[in-house]
Amino acid sequence: MQVIGAEHTALCTAEGKAVLRGDAMVTRQKGLLLGVQTADCVPVLIADTKKRVVAAFHAGWRGTLARIVERGVGTMRLQFGSRPQDLVAAIGPSIGSCCYSVGEEVKFEFDSQFAYAPKLFSRRSMILTPYATNTRFCF
Repeated sequence: MQVIGAEHTALCTAEGKAVLRGDAMVTRQKGLLLGVQTADCVPVLIADTKKRVVAAFHAGWRGTLARIVERGVGTMRLQFGSRPQDLVAAIGPSIGSCCYSVGEEVKFEFDSQFAYAPKLFSRRSMILTPYATNTRFCF
């Protein structure tokens, strides 16, 4: 199930029932595989090689504006003691700048949140590059 936004969720309820909904999941439970389903959004997987913590993020434009990957890494640091130098990231394929036109309101939101926002849009029109935005959070 794809959920669009910047929601973080626990992997299970207090009763132990699995929760399979959210844009970000983080765990260090052994034997559990995390993944993310996307269409044109950016899938980001992060692993802490020392603490054995993994995370999966669905980074659409709304989640990117909410800094979902940055916040997720912050959660890894606070809850599990992860250190940035111990993290490895995999950023999957997403829609490219050739095809992702957005409205003026989206461009305004990016301009207000990111100093480097002009680099994220095509010069010829309001074409956003979600992949480029999220690589900045990981490297």
